[in-house]
Amino acid sequence: GTLLMQNVVVNSDAIIGVNTLVNVGTCVAHDCRVGDHAHLAPVTQLAGRSSVGSGTFCGTATVVLPRVAVGEWVTCGAGSVVTKNLPDGCVAYGVPARVVSVPAVEA
Repeated sequence: GTLLMQNVVVNSDAIIGVNTLVNVGTCVAHDCRVGDHAHLAPVTQLAGRSSVGSGTFCGTATVVLPRVAVGEWVTCGAGSVVTKNLPDGCVAYGVPARVVSVPAVEA
């Protein structure tokens, strides 16, 4: 169920999960990890050893810098540059990407 669209580059030792969409012009650099059910929108750039968790959506032209981890079920806004690790379930956007919403804590 994983779909790699036109002009996608997946470099050595990268792992892409099941049921994942890697859209047009995206680059997944060496040693990256992309979880199950993720969506990398067009022209997303994952630098070496970065990771994107399961269920995460990276908007068009998102850049994740080297060794940065984006958690599970995160939404990254279009054009964001992720310079620091992002926690599970948050919404982040901007340059640099800033967390603007976190999931409610259940009691």
